[in-house]
Amino acid sequence: MDKHLTEGTFSLGGRTGEGLDDMHNSLMMTRVARVLFATAILVGSVSVLLSEVRLGTYGLIHGLSPAYFVSIFLLTISFLITVRYNAANRLLLFAHLLVVTVLLYAVAGFLEGTARFPYVYHVYGHTDFIIRQGSIDTTLTYQSWPALQYFGASAVQLLDLSPTSLLMSYPIIMKLLTIPLLYLLLRLVLKDQRFVWIALWLYLVAGWVNQQYYTAHSFGYFAFLLIIFLMVLVIVRKLELGTVRNGALFIVFALVFGAVITGHLLSSIVALACLGTVYILLKTKRVPGFSFLMPGLLAALLALWLLNPAGYLFDSFFDSQPPPSESSTVDGGDTEQGLAPVEDGTFPERPPLDVTGGATRPYPTTPWEVFAHAISAAFGQGAEHSRVMYVKASFTAAFTLLALLGLLWMLARRRLDFRLGIVVAILSGLLASMLIVGNYSGEIVSRIFSYALPFLAVFAAMAMRSRVLAVVGLLFIFVAPLLFVVAAYGNEKFDYIAPVEIAATEHFHQHAPENSIIYSLGQRIWDMRNIEGHSRLRLTLDGLCRPVRAGESVYVVRGQRDIEAYEYMVRPVAADKLDQVHDCRYYAQVYSSEGFGLFRRQGA
Repeated sequence: MDKHLTEGTFSLGGRTGEGLDDMHNSLMMTRVARVLFATAILVGSVSVLLSEVRLGTYGLIHGLSPAYFVSIFLLTISFLITVRYNAANRLLLFAHLLVVTVLLYAVAGFLEGTARFPYVYHVYGHTDFIIRQGSIDTTLTYQSWPALQYFGASAVQLLDLSPTSLLMSYPIIMKLLTIPLLYLLLRLVLKDQRFVWIALWLYLVAGWVNQQYYTAHSFGYFAFLLIIFLMVLVIVRKLELGTVRNGALFIVFALVFGAVITGHLLSSIVALACLGTVYILLKTKRVPGFSFLMPGLLAALLALWLLNPAGYLFDSFFDSQPPPSESSTVDGGDTEQGLAPVEDGTFPERPPLDVTGGATRPYPTTPWEVFAHAISAAFGQGAEHSRVMYVKASFTAAFTLLALLGLLWMLARRRLDFRLGIVVAILSGLLASMLIVGNYSGEIVSRIFSYALPFLAVFAAMAMRSRVLAVVGLLFIFVAPLLFVVAAYGNEKFDYIAPVEIAATEHFHQHAPENSIIYSLGQRIWDMRNIEGHSRLRLTLDGLCRPVRAGESVYVVRGQRDIEAYEYMVRPVAADKLDQVHDCRYYAQVYSSEGFGLFRRQGA
């Protein structure tokens, strides 16, 4: 075996192998761990029944039963005991990872009964388009990267799924699929299995960013991890065995990379950057056998990327729909963007295309502007939103610091072997990718953190080899679930989609005439159906009762969730002005349920 592939052993702050020779003690602790594991499952199940949807300053945590956190605490103790005394029991450890994944990532779905995030309904709108039309239209933004939409359309049709079923099941399925993939990847870079399990646990409890919901990013993220796994597998196997099948490698990489660039362009750019930095490491270390393989691979992937204007590859294989007419919109706006109110307070002219204001949005172009944009977006909105963002930032900083301390400890002790050097190269590639996609907006910061999370978890786990850092790491492991809930579900006043919103949206799309205009404070989920056929504009409260042009089909939303979400992210709403819609002679209420009203405005 290559000399670069050696590694030390696990200690958790004690002497190597301490206590492992005492078979009686080991068996006793294993039984304790199993009892705690069973108790954690029971308490966790009961805690969900005792919890409710009550959204406070820090989101969903206000409605969670204390038993929920007790169950995670017991599960954590059981997991650590199992790692310490019975690390060979992979089935039991995978069971721990499964349970903590369900507790942390599925609790909102259990309580709310709907898929979170308004944005995923917008993405589903593109899936709905493919279901209805049987093809794509690359003039609609996200159909330029249609891999996820085709997957979703196939799942809906083959399994007869409702939109809610697809959107709720997709995130947890993707998270569960990611765990075994990361296990295989981490086994390649960590020789001691106990570090692998702790890194996986840290990945789950620190992964508040959770961008594996139904979006193109989740599809690209999984493909990115698969590309990294294949790359590391080839390097390690070549160093161990002295040869790999180059032809098979090119085919597999081309297929996976082709999938990622047709599913999420950013993930393909990030993957390409990581491949480049790993190749630099191989050249720097003068590792034999990659002189022609890696450059050829990079050239092939770069060519595949450059030849693909994303969805236009699909556009040549399927009959695309014609561009939308000037009476329809390309996309909906978000709560910050939209049509500016006119001076007299009347409804603005209907726009010919996109109403998001995206064409004039000032995107950052340098790394400093990226971070400035991210900070402005994070802390420049509602007061409650800013409080949650402080928790997210602190949580992220603490996890990153733990990983950095683990890396520095490895460097100081000269224990950073070649395999861990590959992890450092991957992290360097992720940082370099921020320079490549600097104009992606400040959102790139959270995206890069999600890509880096499993690799930061490697060094956070390695910190446990130091007695002092092991104490810090254990403290983080026990506190992390509490911070996770606040960070992941703290914005639930905006992210929560009430069942009545889905029912009202379905009613609108079933009864509204084609090319109707709907005014609401925020985009919410109005484009989950017929994404190409209606205009979704931001509501201006002045002039609600002024007449509109004859023949126009205009709807106005007066929904409590719409108001709460807008006030949480932006500013207070003049509800008295919005209530004019109830008494105005120009409106007829066409839907009413649980604090949600949909009003149709009659033409003059």
